[in-house]
Amino acid sequence: MKRLEAFWQQPVGAGPLASFRVLYGLIMFWEVTRYFQKGWIQRYYAEPDFQFKYMGFEWVEPMSGPALNALFVLLGIVALMVAAGVFYRACMTILLFGWTYVFLLEESNYLNHMYFVLLLTFVMIFVDANRAVAFRSSDKLRAWVPRWHLALIQFQVGLVYFFGGIAKLQKDWLSGYPLTAWVAGRFAPDEFFGIFHMEYTGLIMSWAALVFDLAIVFVLLNKKVRPVGIALVLGFNLMNAYQFSIGIFPWVMIGSLVLFVDPENVVFTKLGVKMDVPERSEPPSSAVKAALAAWAVIMCLIPLRHWLYPGNVNWTEEGHRFSWRMKLRDKQTRAVFYAKLKDSELSREINWLEYLTPRQYAKMLNSPPRVIRFAKYVRDQHKKEGFDVEVRGVVATSLNRRVPQLVFDPEADLASYELSLFHVDYIRPFEDTEPGQLREFVQELQDEANIE
Repeated sequence: MKRLEAFWQQPVGAGPLASFRVLYGLIMFWEVTRYFQKGWIQRYYAEPDFQFKYMGFEWVEPMSGPALNALFVLLGIVALMVAAGVFYRACMTILLFGWTYVFLLEESNYLNHMYFVLLLTFVMIFVDANRAVAFRSSDKLRAWVPRWHLALIQFQVGLVYFFGGIAKLQKDWLSGYPLTAWVAGRFAPDEFFGIFHMEYTGLIMSWAALVFDLAIVFVLLNKKVRPVGIALVLGFNLMNAYQFSIGIFPWVMIGSLVLFVDPENVVFTKLGVKMDVPERSEPPSSAVKAALAAWAVIMCLIPLRHWLYPGNVNWTEEGHRFSWRMKLRDKQTRAVFYAKLKDSELSREINWLEYLTPRQYAKMLNSPPRVIRFAKYVRDQHKKEGFDVEVRGVVATSLNRRVPQLVFDPEADLASYELSLFHVDYIRPFEDTEPGQLREFVQELQDEANIE
């Protein structure tokens, strides 16, 4: 145990950690510019009349449009200051609170990469990533950090890969879905020699991604095979950036490669960050050790919590978020909602455009909890107009190109259901069949129509 503690306390060059700080700051500045360029600030937060909220954070409300713009300008400025190493911890703290506020404004905008950024921002506050490649530092001459500072950020990055692989150990992914359908839909039959339309391409890609996620961190930590790992990370993330619209995530993961480069590498020497490193550093306090251990346990348990819920997590969404379950499901949902007067047979179809933006509606359909929030909102809006209504819905979802199934009882009042962190029994059980049958099902319907 003492030998292990001595290993984590061993001082190492600050080059990898400082270089990642620079890249992280620049990427976050780029992310801010994307919000302005694409008009996301207004479209996602200022314009909608209703926002889906995280449970327990319903009190978080958007600021006015000008105030939101000012917030993003501030986030862009402090991101550049982080890259420069100026007032590092203060700027990281501003980034954490600013992006957390944005994150909590609209639950339907949940993205794994933004959750990852928040975790990274939080842990980076507590490490000395400003000890090198910085214009301003409280201790410029100390261009080294205890190994645990570097290991903590490596751990945070490695979790995404490893638990992303654990999440892929499920029937659909091992059968090649949803990649089989996605890659065939994204590439023309004659593109890339038709390889993405071959029968086993999606299956091979699924298994390759599984092995990659489970093994890549261990490959990067091994000096002998690290060059192979770097090449694989570059190829994997560049392909994801090209094939999927996942924002800054691939670029953060590519930038994280510097964390796995030997701190004494010649690259860092040329940057002027290799300096005399002492033989030992001051050990962290017992409180710090306990905090690190608790953080590691929490980070490892959260992605596994869906096992506490019965049923298929891809169907119920219970335990899906915050678990690195990335690109594991393809849901196609059709729904019709009705407002029915209580103690009456009178009802009318609900025009969702009166309540939601097209993006919100699309995001809502594939999430049972969001459907319940929408139903409650519609009920409350009718109450304001003097009508006591039930909100019913015929919601049918195809999971990974299966034949569509009803998600709720179509005769039930969706607005009466309660949201909970625990398992709910109002989501209809998932009838597991083979994925990829939707096309055949549609063809059968067409054939029957033609016969008639």
